[in-house]
Amino acid sequence: MSDRLRPLLRAAAMAGGLAALLIGGAMVLAWRLHGSRGVASLLGQALVYGCLYSLFSVGLVVVYRASRVINFAHGALSVVSYTFFWELLGFHGLSYWISLPATVVGGALLAALVELVFIRRFFTSARLIVAVVTIGLAQLLIAFTRGLPGMLGDHENRPGLPRTPFTHLAWRTFPVRFTGDYGVLVLLTVVTLGLLGAFFRFTSVGIAIRGASQNGDRASELGINVKTLSTAVWAIAGALAALGAALQVPINGYNPSAGAASIGVSTLVIGLAAAVVGGMDSIPMTVTASLGIAVVIQVMNFGFHQSAVVDVAVLLVIIVGLVIQRRSLGRSEEASTATWAATQEVRPVPAELARLPVVRVNQRRLLGVVAVVVMGYPFVMSPSQTSLGSLVFIDG
Repeated sequence: MSDRLRPLLRAAAMAGGLAALLIGGAMVLAWRLHGSRGVASLLGQALVYGCLYSLFSVGLVVVYRASRVINFAHGALSVVSYTFFWELLGFHGLSYWISLPATVVGGALLAALVELVFIRRFFTSARLIVAVVTIGLAQLLIAFTRGLPGMLGDHENRPGLPRTPFTHLAWRTFPVRFTGDYGVLVLLTVVTLGLLGAFFRFTSVGIAIRGASQNGDRASELGINVKTLSTAVWAIAGALAALGAALQVPINGYNPSAGAASIGVSTLVIGLAAAVVGGMDSIPMTVTASLGIAVVIQVMNFGFHQSAVVDVAVLLVIIVGLVIQRRSLGRSEEASTATWAATQEVRPVPAELARLPVVRVNQRRLLGVVAVVVMGYPFVMSPSQTSLGSLVFIDG
């Protein structure tokens, strides 16, 4: 075993041991308080929410593999679909079999439109610039979501819990009441991810997307329209986000006041954590990480009943995932960044100039301004914008 792999394996073993300790402790606590039913309910909820997180995180990974850019608008796309599905099913009373496909197709079309109108203009720009563009798009989509109910005739925009053809199929495993909607979420997630894997492996478009993600310039030389493939990738990610958002409405209900916070930012954080653990590249690892994170979150909710503890746990997952990732790009990853440039190279200040008093004073002033902005940011921004700023800091 090489010296390079040994520290990574040691860190992974420590993370796995810590996760096993947390999960084992939760199982013992659940068994002591509620017996075998408590353990079953905890694992059942973890499976359901793990599938939900998988849909979001895989969408992030698909876009990142194609462009090496983290799509910060992914959560906002989910919020639009979340609201749209409720308006169709809950407010207008359309059939579930119409509302769900319409929401998924609408999510795919919206994501493709966003890519065509906004992302396409920055196709050869620095990846950092594209990431900043997705942050602006997230704010634009959230603003659009606030006006969407009124556009569809729902001027009161009240919360609610819609009924589906599967809601009446209910069983209770204390302290959780499961319905058929939980099973539908798990089943559709498994089918969707299976079809997605087959699409990338066996179809000509999927193979072209994989090839373009490895080396976009080489794919263009072979006559492959890389820009069209980018639109297809965004449409796939939008469909995954829409499916996850729609399937959770019959489970968690529709809450217009907390919708943007619960689905947009928090789900983006959890999805990003799973994607980071999966290396932002491996879909199977990302799905596995989503299930593991769901177990950890249910453990924290079961034992502490405080969202702050859950946030800390997710942050630790992101940090550990970043630590165990490779610290350098491989050949294929270096080639994949050719189409989307990294940040423009900035030459350092020459040593002779850096020692001048004027340069030193200006450096201190700049650091002071940055410190004031960072410390004052949480006091002037909303909680969701503060969380989004934290994500930008992590990405940077």
